[in-house]
Amino acid sequence: MKTRKGFVSNSSSSSFCIYGSIIDDDFDIDILTPKAVELLESTEDIFDGRIESCYKAMEALSVPFTYCDEEGYIAIGNSPWDMEDNETKLEFKKRTEEEIKEYFKLEKFDWHCEEYLRTNI
Repeated sequence: MKTRKGFVSNSSSSSFCIYGSIIDDDFDIDILTPKAVELLESTEDIFDGRIESCYKAMEALSVPFTYCDEEGYIAIGNSPWDMEDNETKLEFKKRTEEEIKEYFKLEKFDWHCEEYLRTNI
């Protein structure tokens, strides 16, 4: 099952295109900033140094994400639709990187796009 928050989908197909990063859905807290760890500890989403529920953790951090559990990854970032009218692409990318770095110790950012087609056979 694919669960999306903040991206476009319709009944016959769904897709996402973001600028951001990809992380494993069983990520350790070592990729989180101290601010993120503190926030998640206060919401009881961290147990024994592991994330109890990656979906709940991402919701608690209020970052835009796409959770692809069948593929085992989470795409974190902003859609091009989130670009402000007066914002350049470079400004959009820098803003997105800053928003992600607030909670994640990540350094690699790029465009990530995927499409899913649902068929009834």
